[in-house]
Amino acid sequence: YLSPFPYALASSVMKVKPQPLAMPWVQGSLTYRGIIFVRADSPIHTIEDLRGKTFAFGDVTSTTGYLLPRAMLESKGIFQTLKWRNAGNANMVVKAVENKAADAGAAYESVFQVAYRTEPEKAKLMRVIAYTVAIPNGIYVARGDLPADTVRKLQKAFLGMNTDPAGRAAMLKAPNDKI
Repeated sequence: YLSPFPYALASSVMKVKPQPLAMPWVQGSLTYRGIIFVRADSPIHTIEDLRGKTFAFGDVTSTTGYLLPRAMLESKGIFQTLKWRNAGNANMVVKAVENKAADAGAAYESVFQVAYRTEPEKAKLMRVIAYTVAIPNGIYVARGDLPADTVRKLQKAFLGMNTDPAGRAAMLKAPNDKI
């Protein structure tokens, strides 16, 4: 499974390009967005309010946790004023904001459902102040050198997950709505 930036990178630098198999629907959509968020009790309400604040980004290869939010902040002249760091994965970004190690953070838009899956009420501790543009969901890929017949069988198996009870159960753990 590759999100958009790693897929583009792999496709451009690998001798044998990855072969697309299937793209999942997540929360009823083939796209998702990045978010910039703060604690719900924060006095920060807009992007402009971030000037001079501390900010937690995700991994530098994350499209929604780093690349798009950084570009948004740079375009408004705010990035240059931030005290920022890469906190690691999206869950770590949420924890940095929750624990006040950062005033704001960036992640993918359903991060609170994942970070607080065992304590969903904690999602109310956070407030989104900005969204990035929508980008395609990640994609399941096969090694580029697999025979075409094998790729077709894998594609068929992915599509079969929509109707197969065991396949649906596995898919929902991802969490994907359908393939």
